[in-house]
Amino acid sequence: MIHVGDILQGRYTIVRPLGSGGFGSVFLATDSRLGGRQVAIKYFATAHMRPDEAAASAQLFQGEAHTLANLNHPNLTPVLDYFEASDGWVLVMAYVPGDSLASLQKRLNGPFGEEQVIEWAIELCNVLDFLHRQNPPLVFRDLKPSNIMRTPEGKVMLIDFGIVRSFKEGQHQDTVQLGTPGYAPPEQYGGQTEPRSDLYSLGATMYVLLTGERLTGGFAVPSVRERSSWVSPDLDSLIARLTALRPQERPDSAAAVRRELEQLQSNPQSRQFVAAPSGSTAPAPAVGAAPGPYHSTPDAPTMANPQISPRPQPQYQPTPQPQYQPPAGAAPRSQRGGRGWLIALVLVLLLGGAGGAVYALRDSLFGGDSDVIVVPTNPPGPDALSGSLFITSRPDPDGGAFDLLELPLSGGAARKIVPGHSDNAIADRRRSDSRLVYTHGVEQDGRLIEQIFTINLDGSDERQLTSGPGVNRASRWSPDGTRIVFESNRDQTSDNQRDIYLMDADGANLQRLTAEAGWQGGPAWSPDGTRIVFHSKTTDNYEIVLLDLASQQQFTLATLAGADTFWPDWSPDGSTVAFMTGSGNDTAIYTVPATGGTPKQLENLGAGVNRWPRWSPDGQYLAFESQRAGRWQVYLLSLADNQVRKVSDGTRNDRWPMW
Repeated sequence: MIHVGDILQGRYTIVRPLGSGGFGSVFLATDSRLGGRQVAIKYFATAHMRPDEAAASAQLFQGEAHTLANLNHPNLTPVLDYFEASDGWVLVMAYVPGDSLASLQKRLNGPFGEEQVIEWAIELCNVLDFLHRQNPPLVFRDLKPSNIMRTPEGKVMLIDFGIVRSFKEGQHQDTVQLGTPGYAPPEQYGGQTEPRSDLYSLGATMYVLLTGERLTGGFAVPSVRERSSWVSPDLDSLIARLTALRPQERPDSAAAVRRELEQLQSNPQSRQFVAAPSGSTAPAPAVGAAPGPYHSTPDAPTMANPQISPRPQPQYQPTPQPQYQPPAGAAPRSQRGGRGWLIALVLVLLLGGAGGAVYALRDSLFGGDSDVIVVPTNPPGPDALSGSLFITSRPDPDGGAFDLLELPLSGGAARKIVPGHSDNAIADRRRSDSRLVYTHGVEQDGRLIEQIFTINLDGSDERQLTSGPGVNRASRWSPDGTRIVFESNRDQTSDNQRDIYLMDADGANLQRLTAEAGWQGGPAWSPDGTRIVFHSKTTDNYEIVLLDLASQQQFTLATLAGADTFWPDWSPDGSTVAFMTGSGNDTAIYTVPATGGTPKQLENLGAGVNRWPRWSPDGQYLAFESQRAGRWQVYLLSLADNQVRKVSDGTRNDRWPMW
């Protein structure tokens, strides 16, 4: 592992973390050999790999690093150095501050003007044309607003070349099919990507920038003018051709698209609207140095046109995503440690830097848009023992209804929030206002089906957010309290037992995050809200899997031979994931570094069936449930002194503690 203050190769001093992702971390460092110049250090851990995998990754790393270091383009940041260090590999890149276009649009809270989008698109065509003219051509495969950085000087740069590939004439299918739903073209899910695949993603990106609407699934990109009527017909037509479903119906090359954009730029009259007057341009939100203007049309909603409200986003209707079909002989999805998985992870490190990995403090390893990096979004409050746990409790040890209780840790009686449920009511508390999201059964066709509700701590204002089809449960608030992730079997058309879904705090904008056969459940957020960890069973055993929301890439974080792993939870500082293993009376609790590594069993919990670890908000304790003497009780492990104490009073069956 790499830590702040470490000196690598006798020259690179680690200053602070910049981001963290599935199997790597990015740090700001200074280079003493070049007068203290700032650089970005990207660390890729290999401790979680088998020896043969680590050796293969080293070979791939070295070969690809040489190739990528030779890429020289003003919209890419060069690779400066690479070496092996501390159970992993390190890539050194120039450090350039900036913000992703997705971050800028989030702050603008609406679409960008047409002139600005054309200006950016021309720059993107320049760099795509450069990549496509390499021998063999390089296909980016993940162009989207969160992978495009804008520097303080106003230049846009591609970042996160995590899934770039070389185009091979005559090859019928990519070895690994990755990408972001809504931006990836159809051929990326079952054929071979080629340079025109990037043009589809360019068109989808322009659509989002011009409308302010998210593309979350499916392949048919709507007309821009249906959402933003002020966009010119010529640009609308170009975007429609860029996002054609068949590659041969798209423009021939990035160079051809650039020529069309330059024609539109040089002849604004052909765009059939009046250019914005000098006073109507909207400045970008300041981050460090003041950026240049964001050009707009008079009717384009901007920060300088506050009377025009952004178009409301329609509720997303979930569309099942294409399931990855591996080529003959490839390892199945559950064996993410196989060679296809390995190659993808190596590319995440290598190409993530070569293409100008422009790492600013606000961006995660995979180009996410979070404003917080690997620290709790809600800062820890007082000592956790001054707060409460929320538990599901059965007054009758032999059966009966469940109560959702608040259990004060400083002493005093437990308080009922939701009494008398016929099933469990696992709850999660929103830090901003302590509103709970929880699950209980709703009668449907003569059966009780678990659904998701929210409620205030005093038991008022209960609202049902889901109503089927199927079971919806294991709900968790996002760190900023605006979204809820959960598991569901609402897809009744496939053999998927459960999948992970995401919705807004009011139940709107439903989005499906996984589409693998088997069971995906028990999701938990990273503290910065950019990643989700969950348990997944696609073959024999459950494993702990990490999903990066920006790239939609999945990585196996922990798996134990011959044992199931369940119910992960992320530490508040973002460094560690706790989870449970086993079933019945044979269970244990483990932790694993969030960047990958060897799981470690917690062996000082005491005799009992120990399950369900949950971190305290200050990171000082782990709450867990344990069955001892025939009764379930809640316990706390102090991480400072490894002391365990019981917090249940022994009169009930207390389970599923949440802070």
